[in-house]
Amino acid sequence: MRSIAIADTDQLPLTNTAQMAGVIRDRAASLGLPLWTCDPTGGLTDEPTEEGTAGIWLRSGAITERVAAAAKQLALSEEGWTQLMPGVWLIRVPIRQRRRVLSAALCLALSHEAFEEEEFETVCASAQMDPAAARRALHGFARHSAGSIESLSRLLHWSASDLEQVVRAQSSVDGFTRQLTNAFETIDLLYALGRSMNEVRQPIAFANLVCSRLFSSLEFGWAIASIESEGFQGRTVASAGNPPLAPEALAMQLGPIARAAHAGRPLLLPGIGTDRLERASQIVTQTFGPPDSCCGFLALGDKGGADTHVSSYDLGLVESAAAILGAFVENASLYARQRQMFLGTVESLTSSIDAKDQYTCGHSRRVALLGARLAARFGLPENEVENVRISGLVHDVGKIGVPEAVLCKAGKLTDEEFELIKQHPVIGYRILKDIPQFEDVLPGVLHHHERYDGRGYPGGLIGDAIPVSARILALADTFDAMSSTRSYRPSLPRERVLGEIARGSGTQFDPALCKVFLEMPLDGYDELLVEGSWRKAAA
Repeated sequence: MRSIAIADTDQLPLTNTAQMAGVIRDRAASLGLPLWTCDPTGGLTDEPTEEGTAGIWLRSGAITERVAAAAKQLALSEEGWTQLMPGVWLIRVPIRQRRRVLSAALCLALSHEAFEEEEFETVCASAQMDPAAARRALHGFARHSAGSIESLSRLLHWSASDLEQVVRAQSSVDGFTRQLTNAFETIDLLYALGRSMNEVRQPIAFANLVCSRLFSSLEFGWAIASIESEGFQGRTVASAGNPPLAPEALAMQLGPIARAAHAGRPLLLPGIGTDRLERASQIVTQTFGPPDSCCGFLALGDKGGADTHVSSYDLGLVESAAAILGAFVENASLYARQRQMFLGTVESLTSSIDAKDQYTCGHSRRVALLGARLAARFGLPENEVENVRISGLVHDVGKIGVPEAVLCKAGKLTDEEFELIKQHPVIGYRILKDIPQFEDVLPGVLHHHERYDGRGYPGGLIGDAIPVSARILALADTFDAMSSTRSYRPSLPRERVLGEIARGSGTQFDPALCKVFLEMPLDGYDELLVEGSWRKAAA
């Protein structure tokens, strides 16, 4: 006979009637009550699990027939118990959900008097069992008497009623826990997205963040974001999870349907297209963008978990994420336009330098290319690489304040003329210092002629006291100066230029940067050098 302690059973979390039925079975077993289960009409659905001779007797045809008939009678009369045969009783314990009976436990109570009755002998004979062996096997169950059945029935009914209350309470707690969990997930997702809203320089990373956070917060199998906006460099598709198609192909299928419902609430779609999409019971889409135009949409599918249907919580979170993504796309587009205007201004400054000295035509663009590449290979963050690139474009803007006769002089400069040339970093700094967008590029402009050994200008800074952007530009500027034709000399061969760079390591240049530069590929640089030569010739 199976024996499970009541205390152990009561520690189980009760969340549904199936678990409640299991607890009643365990309690009945601890009281020596073999148990059947039946449906609300009395149809048997399960039988005792006892093993050995006792189990054979309990599951014999004669006992099963008596239990089945009694179950029907009890279901109709709603009585608490009935006598199966002398000394044997069947107690019906309804398992309810609120007032509705979902099933019932049928507990068999046995007394020692039953073993002396002729009907017990008859049941053993029909089961082809030795009555003495049956008595020995059933001895442990014979704990009850006619006088205790009424009390035992009330005890079991009270127990079932208490368990029903526990299930209700646990269901309420679980519901409240789900609400708290959903609220936390919502706050956490919105906080994470809101905290990243300022990263307008990395719009694609933000779109991927939205997808990954939705995927981790909700029980969908995949999430995609399709965006068409200036700030996203055209059409971009981000994704998380395991979409049924390549994200770009999936966006192509869902896009027309999602956009047709733009400016509405989240849209639930049936499965479409491929087999996997057809098997997806629901796909959630939500567009975002101004009311008069759609700049993209979110889509999630393959809902999993205990409930595979899309909930109002799912819809609300998707709608909130789409609103945030829409605001971010608008900000990113505005930033892209401002950046284009800023870069246009930089290009104009660069062109003004080229117009001042035709021999340095294209020099700033080449320094910007080399500087940004060196900064990236040296491991600087992406935003600092961009600052180096812009610094390279405007590093010589101060030459606007140097007389053309000095800039374009073919022969050797006098000391006075060289002093004028040495003023261009400071002049460039003064030109740019009041423009907020140039704040991060000013160190490179001001100090790109400093030397690692402290013999440079304008500050005579030494080693790491020189801003890293200026140390990078010093290398790029010197390399391009030696590689291009100037008014006072022709360009030098590549091998000689690299040799001069190597010789300047630790004196003129930062040795760590110098090592990286000498190993750096120069693809793209020579094309710009040729382009600059053509522009000089055309001028």
